[in-house]
Amino acid sequence: MSDPQAFIKIAREHNVPVLVDPKGKDFSRYKGATCLTPNKKEFELAVGPCKDEHELATKAQQLIQDCELDALLITLGARGMTLVTKDNHSIHIPARAREVYDVTGAGDT
Repeated sequence: MSDPQAFIKIAREHNVPVLVDPKGKDFSRYKGATCLTPNKKEFELAVGPCKDEHELATKAQQLIQDCELDALLITLGARGMTLVTKDNHSIHIPARAREVYDVTGAGDT
């Protein structure tokens, strides 16, 4: 199914959560999804640069309203991730550094 809107509509009609790793800068094509999971670069491509965590949360809340999402999970690499919900809750989850011994299966091909 190449039309994200059709897929989202069918899934929502059957109470199936829709989590999307968005591509491109037009996130409106995922309107109605349960949660988008962009990295910070993808997020800023869609909403513009964020100078701090407060601005990131503010722009995330606006995107949630505009795209009728339940939540937005922005991955921040070594800084962890920030989850923002439609009821205006925001939580930053820090990353925990790990020493990697075996990268098999880590998408390194």
